Amino acid sequence: MQGLKDIKPLMTVPDNSLLMLISLIVGVLVIVLGLYFWLKKPTRKRRRRLSKREQAVENLKALDFSDTKEAVYEFSENMHVLTDEKENEAFHRLLDKLEIYKYKKEVPVLSESDKQEMIKMIKEHSNVT
Repeated sequence: MQGLKDIKPLMTVPDNSLLMLISLIVGVLVIVLGLYFWLKKPTRKRRRRLSKREQAVENLKALDFSDTKEAVYEFSENMHVLTDEKENEAFHRLLDKLEIYKYKKEVPVLSESDKQEMIKMIKEHSNVT
């Protein structure tokens, strides 16, 4: 037997299969738990976003007539959203009346008749939301 020199003793082969199995199990467990908590999270009541129309109505209801220029600008901007083709003519007549309160550095105080017309138009459109 001493003549055989090509047979070598057994070598230890590095075995990573246990480490790979444990990391696979942990990874799958993390993914499953993540999906579970993501799907089961408590649903919070989200506040519904207001539409442009609803936002315009809210802005018009909160209109402050003490600042004439700002009130006229806010009114014209928000009423454009609310008016349709039928009321367009009445709205543009009122806008033409309100033109004297715009585009100037110093504007006169809003007349009571114009203020009442604005309030009337706001009330008409705030009911139709």
